[in-house]
Parts: sequence; C-alpha cells; structure tokens
Amino acid sequence: MDVAGKLRRINADGRLHRIVRESLPGLVESPEPLDRKVIKLRKLADSAAAVIAPHTPCAKGCSACCHNPALMSEVEAMLIAEATGVKLSSPRRIFDIAGGPEARREYFAPYAGVACTFLRDGACSIYEDRPVVCRVQHSIEASPVGCDGGRQPASVDLTEMFLGELHMMGRMMIYADIREFFPPQG
Repeated sequence: MDVAGKLRRINADGRLHRIVRESLPGLVESPEPLDRKVIKLRKLADSAAAVIAPHTPCAKGCSACCHNPALMSEVEAMLIAEATGVKLSSPRRIFDIAGGPEARREYFAPYAGVACTFLRDGACSIYEDRPVVCRVQHSIEASPVGCDGGRQPASVDLTEMFLGELHMMGRMMIYADIREFFPPQG
C-alpha cells in the first residue's frame, strides 16, 4: 500500500483525530501537576502509536530514529532519571525554543547521526520510559530501509503532541537534547 493509502487508513476511524484534537488540548489545559501531565501525554502518544502501528515498519531492532536529535524537557529528563536510576546531568547546551529555523538547525546539527545514549544492541534500553519526542516517531514507509541514509521518511505528523508538551511546560522550562541530559558514558 502506498503512503497516501496508509494515511487514509490511519485516519479512517477518527481515533487519531480524537487523540490529537480532543484529548491532547484537554490535557494541555488541565490544572494537574506537570509531572502527571507528562506521564499522561506519554500515554496519549502511545495511544496514537497504537493507531499507527499496523501501518508502520517500525519494530524492535530498527533504530534509525535513535540517531536523530531528541529534544526533551528537564521534567522528562527527571522522570527518566527517576525511573531508570541513570544519573541526570546538567546540559552543556540548552535549546532556545524562541530561536528561529537557523538556531534550530545549529542546535540540532551535532546530534544528527549520533546514536542516543540509551540505544543498546539496536534497541531502546529505556523504551517504557522514553520521552514524548521518541514516542511520536512513526515511519509509514514500505520498509525500515526507507529511514536509512539520513533522509526524512514518510511519516504521520504528530508534531501537535510535542507542541502540546511545549505549551504545558512553557518558555521557562529547560530543553535540551537527550544526550545533554544523559551524556554517553565511555
């Protein structure tokens, strides 16, 4: 099935639309504590992934997106450190969410093509605790080969999930690549 056909099937029953357009805004505006909202946002992202899963070649052992920049908040980094026992570091390089496209390219450049700290033997070692940015990566290529070579694969755009997180956290939150909060050891 081609990419357009996959997108039609993914959107056919309206579940993805309800998650992104109804459940997400309610969560973002919720008065709940921030750490609980992040946990619920991860669950929403997982619900979206469940809708996409039958149409994606993504599976354990495919790690193309684990070599992409992975921007996350300090709150998510603290949740990962707490859940995994991995020591949290203060980022040397902090992302400026108000920066324009050139600032984004400059910030992300050093991380492009670099394996995530938590990638072990082709799999995510913190899969259950991974950040939202990792949960919203879903290729809808015909095979995982489409993700190789550094090109952007055809995918379902779940940017709204990540933007929801940014809206919840606000501009004063510290954002950095996952490799800044958890530098590679060794």
